[in-house]
Amino acid sequence: LEGLAKAQQGKAAFGRQELIHRIGEHLPDHAVAPGPEHARRILEDLAGRALAGAGGEKVVCLTAGEFPDVPGSARRASGESVYQAHGSERYATASQLTTEQRLIHQAQAEAAPRLSAEQAAQLLGAERDRLDAQLHGATADAEATTGSGLRMDQASAAYHALTSSRRADVVIALAGAGKTFLAGKTAEAWTEAGMGKVYGLATSSAARNELAAASGAIVGLNLAQFLGHTEEERGKLGAVDVGERSLLLVDEAS
Repeated sequence: LEGLAKAQQGKAAFGRQELIHRIGEHLPDHAVAPGPEHARRILEDLAGRALAGAGGEKVVCLTAGEFPDVPGSARRASGESVYQAHGSERYATASQLTTEQRLIHQAQAEAAPRLSAEQAAQLLGAERDRLDAQLHGATADAEATTGSGLRMDQASAAYHALTSSRRADVVIALAGAGKTFLAGKTAEAWTEAGMGKVYGLATSSAARNELAAASGAIVGLNLAQFLGHTEEERGKLGAVDVGERSLLLVDEAS
């Protein structure tokens, strides 16, 4: 069970070989086997039992079922299709999936503070009608610059996030598309509107510093600082109290 928990801890999904590795790490020091082959069979068996739920934690296979069916001539001795990479199945614990569903439900809940459409458009330096048109793909001036210095495509993304009643919204763009600049201008619009603080959160200190440098309106924190972790203990200091009407900008949110 400890090996299963470790395999799940760092990733949303894990493979069988990673589970075997983690189980091996948690075997007691006095555990011995007559030879490497015997040890491998023991670990394989333990992994199989864990995936079958024998450890007390239900495990779900996330790999889509085979479609269409392949003939016997296209199968390995193990019964696997030759068109599927060996050992490519991905798994997750039921508790992990439940946590993800809860997060999705909370993120979609319409309970967030927001700016009015008119207020957001004014602060972003663009006309509301043009921003709405850009969001719905009805305009081709994505490269046009607004009064805030954002391109129209950037401004429409900020406009959508600032006016959304959902607790979380996601902005996806390629590297170099100006997401950090967008974050800075979004933070400035939020604070100029008289809302709460803006926190820029990132997994690394370097990324945190980059967010903080984008605007003086952003309080930069890495996730360990935000959650109050120390090297000795997770959550020892307690999470940051963000206060009411605060905006969290999460870098690499996935």
